[in-house]
Amino acid sequence: MKKCPECGKIFTDDKNFCNLDGSELVLITLSEKKSLPENHADDFNIHSSGAADSEVFAAKNTGYTENSEHAEYTEHTEQSEHTANNNSSEDKNLAAENIQFKPARITLKTGNSSAGIFFDLTSDSMIAGRFEQSTGHIDIDLSKVPNAEHISRKHAKFTFESGKWFVSDLNSTNGVFVKSNKSGKLAELSEKITEQTELNDRDEVSFGDVTFIFKWI
Repeated sequence: MKKCPECGKIFTDDKNFCNLDGSELVLITLSEKKSLPENHADDFNIHSSGAADSEVFAAKNTGYTENSEHAEYTEHTEQSEHTANNNSSEDKNLAAENIQFKPARITLKTGNSSAGIFFDLTSDSMIAGRFEQSTGHIDIDLSKVPNAEHISRKHAKFTFESGKWFVSDLNSTNGVFVKSNKSGKLAELSEKITEQTELNDRDEVSFGDVTFIFKWI
């Protein structure tokens, strides 16, 4: 008789490999054989039928199992998805690179006309507010405009994305308001904006009581 050195299962002499873990069987010693009760093979899980040794041996040496097949399929699928995601990201990056940056300008409005004070939007992300030593650099310093006291230190952010300009409120005290000119005629002043809002040519943007006219240049 033989036994598996790993799991200890007993096999008949015609078997060479364990059907559980594929280990090569070893002959049991004389003392071990004497300790086996006669006609009680079942008590020792003696293996005399089941998978052929050649099948067990092949599985052990090739490493092929249903699990390995599944792992190989999963790995192939993950690689395909990774490649697709990379290609999608590259396409988006190329599309973004092909969109040319377009500067814009905000001009201070006094009454029904322009006051002649303007600020150019020359970067794709610019913060407007009142410069103070404690807050540091501000891209668009509005501290010198009339009624600047109604403008927060970091009041609003202008962003250029996908060929469009947007404005968003940076939790300012007096809010950001937009009067849209999308239809060619100024609409009513919006409620205080709570999310990034697209700007159209000649829209009016108000920081509290201070109003600017947005225009492409």
